[in-house]
Amino acid sequence: MEMKRGLLRHFLAALAYRTQKARRGAPSDFGSFSPGHGVRSPMELLRHMTSVLGYARTFLVGGRYRPEPLPSLQAEVSRFHGMIDDLARHLKVGTPLQQGMTPERALQGPFADAKTHAGQLAVLTLTDLHYHGTIGYMAMAHSRVTAQGQISIPAEVRRKLGVGPGSVLEWDQDGSTIVVRRAGRYSSLDVHRALFKRAPEPSTLAELEDGIRSYVKRRHARR
Repeated sequence: MEMKRGLLRHFLAALAYRTQKARRGAPSDFGSFSPGHGVRSPMELLRHMTSVLGYARTFLVGGRYRPEPLPSLQAEVSRFHGMIDDLARHLKVGTPLQQGMTPERALQGPFADAKTHAGQLAVLTLTDLHYHGTIGYMAMAHSRVTAQGQISIPAEVRRKLGVGPGSVLEWDQDGSTIVVRRAGRYSSLDVHRALFKRAPEPSTLAELEDGIRSYVKRRHARR
């Protein structure tokens, strides 16, 4: 049992670290940020995480726990870490678990729930930074243009496009974005050979003109 309690304390330490790291670089008004659609703000999310851990603590000290909203994100953060410290202290001194709670159930229930919300907090941080224009879309690779207007295609791009020496690339414009794609790999002759067993016989210009005239006559004769 002592080893299991020690593992729970290590889990709480990891949770505290992950929660702090999830907020790293967040804007000053991050606490009230919400992307909408019923998603909790960072302050609400931290309060919920404190509530989840407070629920876990009731199996050590009894009673009920429902945290009231605090005026700032920093206040919510301080209360959250205070709850982690108090839980860790009870686990360390051997406060008995009540109401049939076990270390396994605590880990699988409220502890894991709080860890999941730490991941959600990290997503909110990245989303807020993107809304502020602090981060943009991450490029797959970069190339430098030479004085002759030439570029080298990064190896990762070559692998994804399946291109090599002699390959032809197409450049297209989509609004303000330039799209580079591999040109079609097969000619009309390649397609014909794949569909028909016999390759088309070469024809002269006169033969082609005769064929067109014959086709036009046959088509008008049906009318």
